[in-house]
Amino acid sequence: MFGQHILKTVQPPSVYTKRLISLEPLKDEKFYSGNDDIEIKLLELSGTMNGKSRLKMSLGSEDLLKSIDEDLGLSLTVIDLDAVTLQFSLKINELPLKPIKVEITKTSIAGLTKKQGKETIENYLREQGVILYQ
Repeated sequence: MFGQHILKTVQPPSVYTKRLISLEPLKDEKFYSGNDDIEIKLLELSGTMNGKSRLKMSLGSEDLLKSIDEDLGLSLTVIDLDAVTLQFSLKINELPLKPIKVEITKTSIAGLTKKQGKETIENYLREQGVILYQ
């Protein structure tokens, strides 16, 4: 409404219905602690690191968080994330579900469409500050 009445611009409806996503919480190792019903692994990331020059990187591993720390001697906090692939292992009513891979970029979350556990994962992402608005 502000844009329409004050600035005299009209935004398409999609502007108001898209998710706002923050990748910052994914740089904190506490995010990967999960909870009683969720285990989370970082499988892939793409991003940049600033030093003497700007380094673009794409990394992947079965347990990337451990690899970054132990093999590269780095922390996620020094990487500007563009996208990550996470694996969520869920328990619903004490029964394990098939692991779900989810790709999160600055503008979207892919891999959750109509999957059992979707609501649990989305709630976790909201609680952690990844999904800011939907």
